[in-house]
Amino acid sequence: MKHSKFKMFLAAIMVAFNVLVCFAGAYAWFVAARRNDASQMQIQMYTHELDMSYKVYKYSDDDKSPIDASGQADALKLQEYDSVIKSRNTNTPIIIVFTITGMNLGENIPVYINTHCANTTTTARVLSNIIELKFAVINTITSSDPVDIYEDAVDYFTGVNGVAFKNNNIKSQDILYTLQNYSSSIVGGGLKLYIQLDYSEPLIDTFEFSITDSTTTSFPNDLTMINCYTEDE
Repeated sequence: MKHSKFKMFLAAIMVAFNVLVCFAGAYAWFVAARRNDASQMQIQMYTHELDMSYKVYKYSDDDKSPIDASGQADALKLQEYDSVIKSRNTNTPIIIVFTITGMNLGENIPVYINTHCANTTTTARVLSNIIELKFAVINTITSSDPVDIYEDAVDYFTGVNGVAFKNNNIKSQDILYTLQNYSSSIVGGGLKLYIQLDYSEPLIDTFEFSITDSTTTSFPNDLTMINCYTEDE
C-alpha cells in the first residue's frame, strides 16, 4: 500500500512538473514574441526615368497560407518571433517585390534601395538591431500565385547573405542596395527585384530574455522607410 502511494506521489510530481514546463513554454512564447511592429514603415519611390510598383507578400495566420498583403495597413508588420521554440519562426519573412519597367530600363540606370532606421546604438532593444534584409533579382519565379511567389522567394533567399544595420559594435542607420548591370535579367520588358525582410537569429541571440520581465523582450519598431529612387543626371 505504501509502495502504491509512493508511486502515485511520484506520478503526481511528474504531472505537476509537466504542467509547469508547458506553462513556462507558453509564457515564454507570449513574452518572447512581443509584437515587433513595422507597420509604420513606409515605402517611397522616386524613379523619374523608370516606372516602379511593388507588392508585399507575407504569411497569414488567419488564412494559414501566404497572401498578397499589399493593400493592408499592416503589410510590413513582422510576425511575432518565438525565441524559445525557434522552429515556429519559419513563416516570419516578409517578401517585397518591386516591378521595374520603362523605356529606359535597358540602359541599366542604377536603382537605389535605401532602408532607414532611427536608432543609432547596437545595444538598444529595437527592431533594427534584430533584423536583416536580403536582395535578389529572381527570374525563376514565374507564377502569379501568392503562395508560389512567397514560398519560392523564401526558398531562394536561404542561399543569399543578409545585410543588417548592426554589425558587432557598429551600427548603421541605412542599408543601401544598388541595382545595376541588370539588362540581362529583363524579362518581358520588366525587371523584378525581390527583398526579404526578416529576423536574424544570430542578432537576436546577442540579447538576453527573461520570462519574468516583458521589457527585456520588447523590441519597438524604429524602421522608418524603404526609399527607392534613381538619381538625376
